[in-house]
Amino acid sequence: SLVKQEIGFFDDPNHSAGALTLFLGEKLTLVQAVNGEKLAVAIRQISTICFGTFLVFKYGYWQLGVVMLASAPVMAVAMGLLLVVVFGIKNPRPTGEGPQAQKNVGSLVGEVVLGIRTVASYGAERRFYEEYERTCDTQLRQGGGGPRPL
Repeated sequence: SLVKQEIGFFDDPNHSAGALTLFLGEKLTLVQAVNGEKLAVAIRQISTICFGTFLVFKYGYWQLGVVMLASAPVMAVAMGLLLVVVFGIKNPRPTGEGPQAQKNVGSLVGEVVLGIRTVASYGAERRFYEEYERTCDTQLRQGGGGPRPL
């Protein structure tokens, strides 16, 4: 459907080449997460737990199976606390413009990479690098995390 859009559609900053590249990159990452190695690992772990529990009830002591099932929620809570301690709780974006700032940074990088010949021919590498740094610094000061300056 992008091919059938009017020319004015691409004049909007939200539909620029960089924004569209960022959007497609995010969706590609999401599709890979659903269909990729992470899904295979999750299915393998769940099937191992289910099969192990079945084996304990079928060929082992049923008391051990009950203890295993009773300890599962306790272990899940403990793992959740461990993740919070290790990785910390992410500070939500207080200004509300964090995702938009990340899209702006991603759009800038995408447009520069797609038009690198034009950027190089005008000698504008330094200008785009400084704009990237300024955008990243602003985002970091606002507490948004996100991309780090090079």
